[in-house]
Amino acid sequence: MKRIWTALIAVLVIGSPLIKGGETVETSLGFRLLVLAFGMVFFLKRSGKGRIEYAVPACNWLLVALLLVFCASLLTGHYFFISSFWLSNILACFLLFYLGLEMAVESGGRNYLNQIFVIFLASGLLQSGVGIFEFWARGQARSAGTFFNPSYYAGYLAGLISFPLAGAVFDLWPKMARRRKLWLRAGLGLAAFLMLAGMVVSGSRVIIFALIPLGVVLGARFRWKAVAVLLLLALAVGLVPNPVRQRLQTISNDRYAWERLTIWKSSLRMIRSHPLGVGLGMYQYYYHRYALPMGQGKIGRYGVEATQAHNEYLTLAAESSVLAPFLLLLFPGLVLARFRRVFGGRVLEGDEPGWSAALAGTLLGIAGHALVDFNLHQPPIIIAAILALAGLLAFGAEQSPGLLQKDSLELARPGLVRALVVVFGVMFAVFICYQTALESLYRDAARTTDSRQRLKKFSRLARWPASYAPIYFQMAEDLRQTFLNRQEPSLGRQAVIYYEIATRLNPENYQYYFEWADCVYRMGVLLRNIKVFNEAESLAVRAQALAPDQVFSYVLLANIAYVREDFPRAEQWLRTALEYEPYFLRARTMLVAVLIDEDKLTEAEQEYAKLLAEQKEVDELMASPSNYLNLYQKLLVAYNKEDIARLPERFQTKSGRQLKPPGP
Repeated sequence: MKRIWTALIAVLVIGSPLIKGGETVETSLGFRLLVLAFGMVFFLKRSGKGRIEYAVPACNWLLVALLLVFCASLLTGHYFFISSFWLSNILACFLLFYLGLEMAVESGGRNYLNQIFVIFLASGLLQSGVGIFEFWARGQARSAGTFFNPSYYAGYLAGLISFPLAGAVFDLWPKMARRRKLWLRAGLGLAAFLMLAGMVVSGSRVIIFALIPLGVVLGARFRWKAVAVLLLLALAVGLVPNPVRQRLQTISNDRYAWERLTIWKSSLRMIRSHPLGVGLGMYQYYYHRYALPMGQGKIGRYGVEATQAHNEYLTLAAESSVLAPFLLLLFPGLVLARFRRVFGGRVLEGDEPGWSAALAGTLLGIAGHALVDFNLHQPPIIIAAILALAGLLAFGAEQSPGLLQKDSLELARPGLVRALVVVFGVMFAVFICYQTALESLYRDAARTTDSRQRLKKFSRLARWPASYAPIYFQMAEDLRQTFLNRQEPSLGRQAVIYYEIATRLNPENYQYYFEWADCVYRMGVLLRNIKVFNEAESLAVRAQALAPDQVFSYVLLANIAYVREDFPRAEQWLRTALEYEPYFLRARTMLVAVLIDEDKLTEAEQEYAKLLAEQKEVDELMASPSNYLNLYQKLLVAYNKEDIARLPERFQTKSGRQLKPPGP
C-alpha cells in the first residue's frame, strides 16, 4: 500500500496541472477516481479481519461539522447538477485527507514528509521550468506553465516553494554526510530560486502572497533578520525589469485592477440576503441580483460576469453559509497553533523547526492566496494543501501527544460491509463519470459549426437522462435561430419546450428566461397574438427579477409595452435601463421615440441631446486605436443610424417643428 500511495500522490501532485491546465472537469474526474479507487482498496485490505483501525485528529468534530455544512448546501441549491459536482469534489478532498493522515501515521511522519518533499520539489521544478522556458524562448508576456491561468500557476508555486527553501536553510536530514548535505542544500536553494523566478515571469500580483511562505521559513530560521531578506527581494522585484514590475507600474491604467473590491462588496450583500447559502456552485447565478457598478468606467458598469467572488472564503460563505469558511479556517488554525513555538524564543531540536516551517509555509501561503482567488477549487492547489495538512498533523503527533487519536471500527458482518463499499463506490464512480461525459459531449457538440449537425448532437444527448441544463438551452437556442430564419412558428414552439426544460433544471439562470421571453415575443410579433405577449412579459419580468442589472431585459419589456401602446410603461422600463447603463444607446433612441408618442416634447429634446452627445463620444472611442471595449460594452453602445435619423422627422410630424437639441 505504501508504494501505491506514493505513486498516487505523485500522479496527483505532478500530473493534475498537466491535464488541461489543472482546472477542467477532466482534471477533477481523474482526481476523484484515483482517490476513490485507493480508498476502496485501502478499506478492503484493512477490513479483512472484521476490524479496521484508523487515525483521526483530536478536533475531528470540526471536520465532520464542515462536511455536514457542505452536504446541507446541496439542499439549499436549486441546480442539482452543479451542486452535486462540487460536493463530489469536496468528498474526494475529505477522503484524500483521511487517507493521507493514515498513510502518514503508518509510514512515520518523517518518511511521509520526505515523500511529499520530493514530489513537491519535482512538480515545482517542472512547472517553473516550463514557465521560464515560455518566457525566454517563446517570448510570452505572462507565463502560466501548464496552467491556463497565470494566477493559479503563481499560487501553486507559492504553495510549494517553502519545501526547497526549508531544505536550503535548515538541516532537514541531520544524519546525512556533511559534504553531500552541502551540495544538496545548495541545489535546493537553486530550486527555490527557480520557483521564485517562475512566479516572477507569470506577471501575477499573486507573488505578493509568496512573501508568506518565504517569511515563515526565513523567519523561523533567521528571526528578525529575515525582514531584511524579504525587503531585498521586494526591492529586486520592484527595481529590476520583469513582468511583475511592469504590471504593477501599469496598475493605474488598468480599469479592472480593483474590480475585486466591488465584487467582494456584492458578495457581502449576497451573504446577508442568504445566510444559509445559495447552494454549492450557485454563486454565479445569484451574483447579478446583488451586483454593484464598477466605478472605473462609464460604459458597461454592470458587465462583469462574476462566477465566483475572487475570494474563497466569501465564495464559500455565499454558497454554504458563513459556517463553511469559519470551520475551514478554524481546523488548520488549531493545528498550526500547536507549532507557534517555531516563532518563539525556544530553539527546537534537529529537523523540527525546518519541517514545521515548510508545512506551515505551504498552508499559510495557499490560505493567503485564497483571499484573492478561487484557488481552493483548483485540484493541484487543494491537493498540495491537503497533503501538507496531513503531514503537519502526523509530524506534530510525534512532538505533541494527543494531536491524533487512534480509533477502530468493529464490522459485525464484514463481508456485507465490504460488498456495500464496492457497490456504492462503483455507483459513485459511474455517477461522476456520467456527469463528466455529459459536459464533455456538450462542449464537443457546442463546437460544431454546422447548425443542423449541432442540433442533431444535442438531440442525441437530450435522450439520455441528464440534469445538465445547457444541453436543453442550446437546443432551444438553435431552434429559435432556425425559427427566426424560416419564420415558422412550429419551430418557435419546439424551442419553447426546451427553454422550459432548461429553466426547470436551473431556475436561477436569468439568461434562460430572457432568451425564452425574447423567443416568445418574436412569436407574438409574427402571430400578432396579445396572449403570447402576456407570456413573454411574465418571462421577461422573471429574467429582470433574477438579474436586475442586466439591461436588455428592460428593453424587451419596453418593446412589449410599446406593442400594446402602453407608452408610460415603456418609458418606465427604458429609464430604468438607462439608470443602470447610461450609454445604452438603443434604449436612449427608443426612449426619445416613446417620449414623442407621449407628447413629452421638451423631455424628448433633452434626451435627444444626450443621445447625440453619447453617440459622438462613442464614435470617437470606437475610432480610437486604443479601443478597449469588451463584447458587453459593444452591445450597449451599438446603435442603428437609421433609427436615430428618423427621430427628427417623427418629432416634426408630431409637433410641427424641427427636433433640435436645446441650446446652451
